[in-house]
Amino acid sequence: MGRMKNAYIQLLNEEYGEDPATYIKKVTAEYIPVKKDPVDTAILCPNCFDDRLVKDDDDECRCLKCGQEYIFVENSIRFK
Repeated sequence: MGRMKNAYIQLLNEEYGEDPATYIKKVTAEYIPVKKDPVDTAILCPNCFDDRLVKDDDDECRCLKCGQEYIFVENSIRFK
């Protein structure tokens, strides 16, 4: 089942009496990923050679194209 259908079924199960649009927005906001800070564009992903790396934590990052996760070690990145 899709996420919107799950949200609608959850709305019906809770017998929500107010505006359904606001409820659906609130529930589906959980599915939207938080925007991450991009890593320095001089660092390319060693796996796919793309420049779309984003920081997950202070010492971790991942590639948006291939999904590979990395760890920052000194001035470079290593496979996690």
